[in-house]
Amino acid sequence: MVLIVVLAVQQIEGHVLQPFILGRAVRVHPLAVVLSVAAGSLIGGIGGAVVAVPLVAVANTVVVYLRGYSQENALRAVPGPHGATASGTAPTAPPGLPPGEGGAR
Repeated sequence: MVLIVVLAVQQIEGHVLQPFILGRAVRVHPLAVVLSVAAGSLIGGIGGAVVAVPLVAVANTVVVYLRGYSQENALRAVPGPHGATASGTAPTAPPGLPPGEGGAR
């Protein structure tokens, strides 16, 4: 009975708790941790399982950075409002109210 309890605790820790804890540490989804360890162990054995999660974490960080960089460049490429178009984006008071009372909603 003790052996069954010990095995159950080890299985729960290894397959449930460890991916959640490791996932938070490297900011990767727990399912990605489990899949990367499985794929790493299939491809490279124990060494592959050891380096799989750090490689996935680095790849995730690079993808997030590049996505943010491309979005920032896309926003810079769009020309800002100027001239007559700036008045369409400026907050104004509703008709009938004096300026300074009401503002944009």
